[in-house]
Amino acid sequence: GFCGESPDEVAFVEAAWHIGYRLMDRTPTGLVEISRDFGQNCSPKSDSYQTLLCFPFDSDRKRMSVVVRVRDKTMVLTKGADSTILPLCRAQTDSDVLERSEQFLAMHASRGLRTLCLAARTLSPEEEEMVIQEADRLKGAVD
Repeated sequence: GFCGESPDEVAFVEAAWHIGYRLMDRTPTGLVEISRDFGQNCSPKSDSYQTLLCFPFDSDRKRMSVVVRVRDKTMVLTKGADSTILPLCRAQTDSDVLERSEQFLAMHASRGLRTLCLAARTLSPEEEEMVIQEADRLKGAVD
């Protein structure tokens, strides 16, 4: 089995494993190597993700986020309760996708299952710089 900081993280890793994702390596510097194998008709692929920033879950934000660089783009990945994540996605997500997601979540919640969402967004170079500067400023305020 897998282990993690929370049952949510373990559930995400197990789900990813079941659909063909494998953690190949993780270095102390935040480099993560992941392979994907989606079956007989697809050749396996791998990607390296460099973790730039990590914003742990807290009760104010009600979510956890990481900023990663993969290939030539920088992305923010956020996980949290659907009541927190879906409103953040409304402006940039197709309404059909949101509607199907809400139906899927409602179906599973009605069966007594806990539901979480994972959202991803690619940052422009300007947004990346702004996020890193703000994180540095906040870190300096805490130190």
